[in-house]
Amino acid sequence: MPTKPPTHNPDTGASVHNPRGEVSEAKQIRNKNLWKRMSRWLRTAFPLCQSPWKCHHTGANAAESVHHIKPLATRPDLAHTAFNTVPVCNQCHRRLEDMERHGHATAYLFGSVGTKWKETVERALGGDANEKQQHGGDDDESMEVQSR
Repeated sequence: MPTKPPTHNPDTGASVHNPRGEVSEAKQIRNKNLWKRMSRWLRTAFPLCQSPWKCHHTGANAAESVHHIKPLATRPDLAHTAFNTVPVCNQCHRRLEDMERHGHATAYLFGSVGTKWKETVERALGGDANEKQQHGGDDDESMEVQSR
């Protein structure tokens, strides 16, 4: 019977795919309090899944995750930019992440970043999303997301 290839070295416990145990930049971003606060704010401001497929015909699903429209792996500079993030249910998030893992871009599903979703975020922030946010920095005070 075929067996699954090992994912960790039995002697060191290190990942076969990441033998030095390095933490990716994307994972570092997701572990910061700033990201956790922003994710919580987005899911509070937009409590329903913003599915690009409009697939919830039987009722809206709760937004349980926040997806980066332009992936963190390629655009870490947009990690804390509200209009580059969209709250989605776990089912839609898995579908989006699966598409990206297989090399398919997903940004087009949300309209061009800077149009549909950006306008929605700007309405929630009460003006220009770029003016309401301060980009950059590693500390929690580097970005102020204002909710109304």
